[in-house]
Amino acid sequence: MKRFIIILKFFFKLIFKIKIKNEIEKKKIIVFDCVNSYHLISILEAKDYFLLSSRLNRINTIFLDKDIITYIIKNFFKRNLKINYFISLIQKIDPNVVITNIDNSVEFSILSKHFFEKKKFLSIQFGTRGDIFRNSGENNHLLFFSNLICFGEFDIELLKKKKVIVKKYFLGGSLKNSYYQNKFKGNDKLKKIDICFMGKQMSTENKKLEKIFLNQKKILEFLIKFVENKKLNFLIQSKQIKNNFEEKFYKKLIGRKKIKINWRKNKFDFSSSYDAINTSKIVIGPPSTILREALSHNAKVLCCEISPESEGIHPFDGFCYLENFNYQQFEKRLNHFLDINTENYYKKLNRKLDYYMKKENTSLLIKKLISKENYLLK
Repeated sequence: MKRFIIILKFFFKLIFKIKIKNEIEKKKIIVFDCVNSYHLISILEAKDYFLLSSRLNRINTIFLDKDIITYIIKNFFKRNLKINYFISLIQKIDPNVVITNIDNSVEFSILSKHFFEKKKFLSIQFGTRGDIFRNSGENNHLLFFSNLICFGEFDIELLKKKKVIVKKYFLGGSLKNSYYQNKFKGNDKLKKIDICFMGKQMSTENKKLEKIFLNQKKILEFLIKFVENKKLNFLIQSKQIKNNFEEKFYKKLIGRKKIKINWRKNKFDFSSSYDAINTSKIVIGPPSTILREALSHNAKVLCCEISPESEGIHPFDGFCYLENFNYQQFEKRLNHFLDINTENYYKKLNRKLDYYMKKENTSLLIKKLISKENYLLK
């Protein structure tokens, strides 16, 4: 019944909104899933790729010819309609490589497995994978990577522990971070901010976010007290567009103190966060991908959790991590940070930097891996 409803919804969308085309042009590259694909597309040649939208609410064109229809009918009871359509479309486009920035896509994994050793598939890690750690949706057994670009060694370790099949790994760092650094290359900014708080989503209505909110509230209370006593330059970087809830929360916490708050310009704006970590000496916040990326911007990073998550869900520990802490412990650690330079900070970490985030020009690595002449991909 569930499958029938999904098919029914799809055909309603097909009839009323979607264009039908029967001419299918061959392309060297297929970019799978248009969501969060901007940075990936920006490094590809303008006419060299086919953008394959994989989410029903974003599909606006369906490609159908005799071969695709025949394939779907023949395999109707083997796989769902979408997967059969994607397989037949990929065969018609006949790319050198199929690539995605949505590394936790189950559909991409199914396609990767089907085409393994027939077509090259490359996944690029988009975020720290707490969903794989928790096995959200119980999808881990469906994940399959023929080729995967990981942030760092931690992610390889996590996938192995969770027994996710990865045929080939590449340590490649973060594509978004690489895009930012390439765009502003030769224009490195001075470390004019002493301490930056890197926020995450804030809410008290959503029970899933309440724990994150309370953790950030405590960190900020301690930070405001610390920077006031030390008379330091302090920045709060929000993950959100300016909103009433967060603005009222900050105003209540800050009062009349002169503390700058940065907001995202829009939901697609990542540059404000990268500007913040690039210009800050110390970056503090709850566990996040941006904290890992900050290490490649020569920032001293401190990850804080009042109520810690399960061990192994993020890579922070030792000198760069505080859990179940009070103000005295927080103050002592930050004073230590202020007393040492970045080089000595790195020496005090339990792991080498590649464990947290590989410092790599990810854009160049991707271009190299997807080139026709490259035989590193499986």
